[in-house]
Amino acid sequence: MRRFFSLTVGLALAITVGACSRDEKKTELAPQPFCEAVAKLDFDLGYVEPDAQVELIRAVAIEAPTEIKEDADHFLEGMEKVVVKGEPIRSEDERASYEAASERLQRYAIEHCALLKQGGSSPFSGNS
Repeated sequence: MRRFFSLTVGLALAITVGACSRDEKKTELAPQPFCEAVAKLDFDLGYVEPDAQVELIRAVAIEAPTEIKEDADHFLEGMEKVVVKGEPIRSEDERASYEAASERLQRYAIEHCALLKQGGSSPFSGNS
């Protein structure tokens, strides 16, 4: 379970680092509700209990655009399995599938959310 939580923290850290270091490519922006849900997840993650982390991830999954919806839902499924149901991740393949979904979700958020591209005015930069 601890390793799975590190995936969640890894999502937040990767978004923060990526927001500061990525180049400014022209990409289509994701819907604002999705980006706001991702920003709230990143901002609140270290301050809330595991059940609340699941709710933050659920908000991201609900607002996820079609092109990343499957990964958002899969990551949520993994968090619900571990946190809500108390079930262990039983295999390396299962863990890897949740990790890959998390990585694709974070990459999408970095590339498609204006909040993350603005640097200094983003909650991701710590200067809001």
